[in-house]
Amino acid sequence: AASKISKFLFTLFTLFTILTITFLLLAIGNLSNSSLIINIGGWCGIITAFIAWYGCAAIVINSAFKKSLLPLGLYA
Repeated sequence: AASKISKFLFTLFTLFTILTITFLLLAIGNLSNSSLIINIGGWCGIITAFIAWYGCAAIVINSAFKKSLLPLGLYA
């Protein structure tokens, strides 16, 4: 299990980086009352969701087929 977590590191890093950007944009947009920044933050949230779904699907599919069908961008 620990080896799968370390292989998942790049996707997880990307996920939390985009999530942090999403939260920052949404907070700045709400504090400055800017609908443009809030919309950009919303789109970043959608990108975050796609990255999360891809990471989860990659782990399940790669484990089921016992080979790398969906790459995770491994730090090997």
